[in-house]
Amino acid sequence: MSVEFEIRRVHKLEDWVMNQIDETVMESVLEFFEVEEIGQLTKEQIGAVETYRDEHMDSSILNSGFSWVIWQWECSQE
Repeated sequence: MSVEFEIRRVHKLEDWVMNQIDETVMESVLEFFEVEEIGQLTKEQIGAVETYRDEHMDSSILNSGFSWVIWQWECSQE
């Protein structure tokens, strides 16, 4: 008898993992720059985050978290 392996509700698991990545990267950025909200970052600071992502996170699972943080900052500037 063979049992077929399956992860139920895999999309929920993927959503949870992506949220964890986004939150972890956000917390890291806020802590590093000692601000409470992403909108408090300067253009130069978010530029440093973007440079870090581009130079160090190309093949990292964290890349999407950095992109999300940058997008959040851009939205806060409108």
